[in-house]
Amino acid sequence: MLPLTALLSRRHDREPNHIAMMASVPDAPRSSYVPNPTSGNQAPSFRVVVGIISIPSRYIHYDPKMTYPYPPPWGAVPLDAPTVPEPPAARRRSLPAWVIWSVSAALVLGLLGAGFWMWWSEATTTYREATVAYDAAFADAADAANGLRAEVLTHQTQLADVQSILDVAGANEGLVSLESVEALTTTHAALTTSVTDTLAVSDEAPTALPPEELAWPWEYANAAAVRTSAAADAAIYEDTVGTAEDDITTAHRAMLDDANTLWESVPDHAAALETAHLAARRGDVIGFRSASDDMSREISEDSISSTAPTRFTAYASAAATLRTSAAEELAEKAGPLFETRLEVEAFARSLAGGVLLDFDWAESVNGAGPDGRVGGTASWDGGSGGSATITLSNSVAERWPDDVPKALVAHEVGHAMSGRCYDMFDWESRDENEAWATAWALSMGYTADGNGVSIYGYPRQELIDIAATCR
Repeated sequence: MLPLTALLSRRHDREPNHIAMMASVPDAPRSSYVPNPTSGNQAPSFRVVVGIISIPSRYIHYDPKMTYPYPPPWGAVPLDAPTVPEPPAARRRSLPAWVIWSVSAALVLGLLGAGFWMWWSEATTTYREATVAYDAAFADAADAANGLRAEVLTHQTQLADVQSILDVAGANEGLVSLESVEALTTTHAALTTSVTDTLAVSDEAPTALPPEELAWPWEYANAAAVRTSAAADAAIYEDTVGTAEDDITTAHRAMLDDANTLWESVPDHAAALETAHLAARRGDVIGFRSASDDMSREISEDSISSTAPTRFTAYASAAATLRTSAAEELAEKAGPLFETRLEVEAFARSLAGGVLLDFDWAESVNGAGPDGRVGGTASWDGGSGGSATITLSNSVAERWPDDVPKALVAHEVGHAMSGRCYDMFDWESRDENEAWATAWALSMGYTADGNGVSIYGYPRQELIDIAATCR
């Protein structure tokens, strides 16, 4: 190995500038050199870079024709020096084809695998998210459908109840206002239609998606798309249910309002029925009043109760009993004195202040009647606001409207008033009962014979004053 030294960019002030190259060539003698034509004492000035490079001697080639500005201090290369052959270029070994193909395939497969894994991961993530959204939407839709079905069942029950009431009202005139029946019939039909439409909506409830066996990314992607679409459909269905619920609620509200209007018409019509059947027996009147009062409990802002049909049917039945009872009582009073008897009874009721009165008529009462005298009896009951049964001789009707039979009737009504005011006297005493009836007739202004004074004596003023407060 020989050193090759190049001296560049050095300015020589004391000796000539030159470039020296030193090489060793086997068996090459030192010889003369060819001077540079521009030789002399010229000292060219140029920049040089100093570097030392070690190069194997076999790779150094000298061109014999090469000239130098100055002879190297160690001699020149002879012109006839043998040429050193250039070394052959280094031969690069190439890889076998199968290695290249294997590496390439591995790279491709790696890239494909990474891409596939990313695809699968994204697909499964999307599927899980879609499944969560679908499960929530389906659960909400299912709850909405179940709630709608339950509401429909409730309305169906109420529709059946109202239809029963309408049937009863149609078969029994006078129980409620005709206008309320017509209005309830209309809103009942509207709710029936709404229920039918709502049932159709409930039948359209989404069904759960079947379980799936998924493996490939495209399968997860397709399943996610299906679930996303199903979730959207479930949300739309839930909105549809909400609309159906609003419609059926509105229809039910209208029917409920008309039902309440029908219930509210009961008291007036019940009073009219009672007035039209005054002759009915007091027990039947009490039963009718109780049944009509029960209908007021059906007034509600929320719903029509399940008891409404039963109560309305009972009300209708009591009304029918009232009619029958009145007809039977009137039949018993039939005869030549019929109209007069009704006048007497009406007079007694005008004094009684709402205490229920039954009337029986006989030819003789307490031994009076056939001889022209008037006779009467009374039995009273403190329940239901007071009631009584008064029995009068036919002579009362025959002598009507004389003061005597009026005074007698007033005395018997005084007994009837005991059912309302029994706590004002010793009602357990027979004598006190007669004194009370007499005092009550006097407090009403009936002083004629028959008021009881001629038989039971004049009552004490204190009792008369107390009786005057019983009305």
